[in-house]
Amino acid sequence: PPAGGRSVYYRLWKSLSFIFKLQRSEKNNLCSTAVRGGGERSLFKMRITKIIQELNVENLICLGVLTGISVYDILFRKISGFVLMLGSILAIGYGLTVSENPWYICAAGAAVGGILLGIAYVTDQAVGYGDGWLLAALGVYLGIWAVLEVLIVAWGLMAGAAAVCLVKKRWSRHAALPMTPFVTFGFIIFMVSDCIYE
Repeated sequence: PPAGGRSVYYRLWKSLSFIFKLQRSEKNNLCSTAVRGGGERSLFKMRITKIIQELNVENLICLGVLTGISVYDILFRKISGFVLMLGSILAIGYGLTVSENPWYICAAGAAVGGILLGIAYVTDQAVGYGDGWLLAALGVYLGIWAVLEVLIVAWGLMAGAAAVCLVKKRWSRHAALPMTPFVTFGFIIFMVSDCIYE
């Protein structure tokens, strides 16, 4: 073919070569994205599995007790002494027989609740005695560092809820929020975050 024809064929071949290279590049990008997506999905499944494993019998019992106490506290604005006694017995039994924490970590966790009991006495129950008792039992079960994390989350949630109520003018400064539901949410968040960031 003439030189002009060869140049046309050459340009056509270069154009087709560029298209084929572009298609291969896009296919490779899709494959790598799929691999990354599969890795992310696998990581997500692993985290969900760890969360399920973390919900062992002990944590489910603790969560059940906390949920029951929270519902009772919301409905009647007090905490059942019988349930607190039962929870304390279970926590002490767990701390003495099953817990991996040393005894002094469990005792220090109980001291957190003891401090709240002292605050309740000094402030004429600005913090309820039941709340302090509950935190003492939870401290024996979790240990001091874990119960402090739960307590910090609970206080943060309470502060947020109080701020929302004040802004919407549905709550006076002299009103009090029940603490146990926020402790329950703090316990749930602690378990989930412990699985995710472990």
